[in-house]
Amino acid sequence: MSRPARHPSALNPVIVGMRSGSDELAALERALELATQRHTHLVVVHVIPATSGFAITVPTAAGAVALTREELADRCHLDCELALAGADVDWSFDIRVGDAATELADAAHRHRAACVVVGRQHHKTSIGRFRCTAIRLAETSDRPVLIVPLHATRAASFDQPHDDS
Repeated sequence: MSRPARHPSALNPVIVGMRSGSDELAALERALELATQRHTHLVVVHVIPATSGFAITVPTAAGAVALTREELADRCHLDCELALAGADVDWSFDIRVGDAATELADAAHRHRAACVVVGRQHHKTSIGRFRCTAIRLAETSDRPVLIVPLHATRAASFDQPHDDS
């Protein structure tokens, strides 16, 4: 059985930045769609902040739970395994430590990625302070960046227009 014809840039993987949580799955879904269309590899990148705190509080159905960074990375990997279980695409999981925008840009450059897919949450901060990772990544990456709104209604696919009604 022969494989479908590949796009000339199919050797370039799609990178997706992931944190643990159901909101982040929107970015993973878009990255999976791109990788499937291009018949290419999907690289999921989880960045652990390089701060000195030991545990991170994560909300759950039973209340907040404190997880170490390693436990959070394991949870993110499990979320990806479940979300990608039936997908017909090769994928890998990469854990990095540092600033998320910097690490995602570096991963995209090193993998010669076709693009980087990240989610963008709505932040209510003062202007000029703590800009979101997605915007900082778009400004610094040498690869195209697709920013997926995590809380907005999305079109069913890239080929369908977004319905704002």
